Amino acid sequence: MLCVKTIKQAQLETSPFRYTVIPQCFDTVTLNKLWEHLPGCNYYRSVRTTGSDKFYNVVNNILLKLGSNTANAESKLNLPWLLLVNTLKSKSYLEALSQVLQENLLDCPLEITLKRYGYGDFISSHTDKENVRATHMIFLNQVWEESWGGQLCFLYDKHTVFKKFLPIAQHSIAFVRANNSWHTVEPITKPNIERIAIQVAFWNITERIVLAGRKEEKVEV
Repeated sequence: MLCVKTIKQAQLETSPFRYTVIPQCFDTVTLNKLWEHLPGCNYYRSVRTTGSDKFYNVVNNILLKLGSNTANAESKLNLPWLLLVNTLKSKSYLEALSQVLQENLLDCPLEITLKRYGYGDFISSHTDKENVRATHMIFLNQVWEESWGGQLCFLYDKHTVFKKFLPIAQHSIAFVRANNSWHTVEPITKPNIERIAIQVAFWNITERIVLAGRKEEKVEV
């Protein structure tokens, strides 16, 4: 399953905010099992074009609801995914990520989301609200080209990119929320391909407030 040892080997960057690039979290066997057993239900398309400081269009599947201690039964996760959720809840994972980010995450309510981006999907540049303490993005695609879009970008401000990350399983990205922790996901520009990632969000609260303007619709994938 997810290799905690690689998290401990990661180096922390502190400017302009704290983030780390973690070496490959999965071996090939585990990665293939996750792909083979991708959840088949409980997906919804989430779209925002107004009402907030960020806009997006993406398909989500909540694997662990905010503040819950057990995997979301509605997602009907197979064994490899249940094992992954349990690993992401484990003390060893939380301690390792806390150590590298220099931020205590052990008392944070978790929310784990499987995010699937297709043609045209994106998230605009934003900083997370203060209710989020940190985020870990784990990518599942083994191959991805720059020309396909979909890169995770870190920015100095709302418009100025300083770092781009291909969404590939050879690494994952974790960062601590700050007033200047600007980030975005570029629109997918290649048809008939999906960018698939796991978002582990570390919250300071157990119940989120959703601003008006977000539209959600159940979808099949």
